[in-house]
Amino acid sequence: MSSKQARPRRAVNKKGRNKHATFVKLEGYVLRCDAYRALRPVARAIYTELRRRFNGRNNGQISCSVRELAAELHGGKDTIRTALDDLIAKGFIKRAQKGSFNFKLRHATTWILTEENLGDETATIEFLRWQAAENLEPGTQPSTSGTHPGTRTNEIAARTPSANPKQVP
Repeated sequence: MSSKQARPRRAVNKKGRNKHATFVKLEGYVLRCDAYRALRPVARAIYTELRRRFNGRNNGQISCSVRELAAELHGGKDTIRTALDDLIAKGFIKRAQKGSFNFKLRHATTWILTEENLGDETATIEFLRWQAAENLEPGTQPSTSGTHPGTRTNEIAARTPSANPKQVP
């Protein structure tokens, strides 16, 4: 018996590509943009999961519920919901159809990735226009809404004099 052990061969198709592995493509401009860098790790994981479910033709029909994501990512439903709201606020995703959960009908929310074309419409890539509150000119509002308590945006807004004009020192 030789000292070298044979490596197991990967299953490949006729073109030499792996039959079983799937990959998620995240473009460099997405990874470098301010909106992506401002995301929490849970929101990044959700975005990656939504990208994984995108097959090139199903934008606007990417089905994924909060419960599915919570089970997949081993997180709480409230944490997942907050991260989804953050992805919406920063312009990475939009809701195509809100899901519901009742006795007669169960369907998950369907999502739109703004980075991809939706039918004949070109990609909006809204996250590239997102600006953090600390990068804005004084007196202007951020381009997104839906911030949550405890986020850096709310902490900065609370410290500015215009946010609390009736404060007594």
